[in-house]
Amino acid sequence: MANPQTENGFTRIANEILEMLSLCTLTGGQLRVIWVVIRKTYGYRKKQDYISLSQFEKYTGLTRGNVCTILKYLVSHKVLLKNNSFYKLNKNYEDWVVPHRTPLVPHKVIGSASQGTESSASQGTHKRKKENIQKKREMGLKTLKEDLIKKRII
Repeated sequence: MANPQTENGFTRIANEILEMLSLCTLTGGQLRVIWVVIRKTYGYRKKQDYISLSQFEKYTGLTRGNVCTILKYLVSHKVLLKNNSFYKLNKNYEDWVVPHRTPLVPHKVIGSASQGTESSASQGTHKRKKENIQKKREMGLKTLKEDLIKKRII
């Protein structure tokens, strides 16, 4: 059973960058390459690092050709910055030229206890939903029973 602990190492990254990555429309391979860059830089408290193609292959499971294609895309779209074979994440995400999804929820914490608002659980939201589902089931059974009586099955 896996049991990772922060004492065994961790990578510090700004929440703002994580949120922007989650809104970017990127492929799985592109995200894997970005994670390798983050791990090899921020994971070792570096701003940039020399990362060979064989390291990208090893840590992503992608072929060399796919790694090259993805790196070219990410560098040309300014998600990654490259100087020789030194890569780093472009922290200025406003420069990224990738499609973004629109967040469904505003970037504010809604219903936070620190703002003195009540949570939805205290207002019985879950209970109301459960009651509505139960009523729908009962209505459905009642309608089914009436239909069966009309057809003289019961």
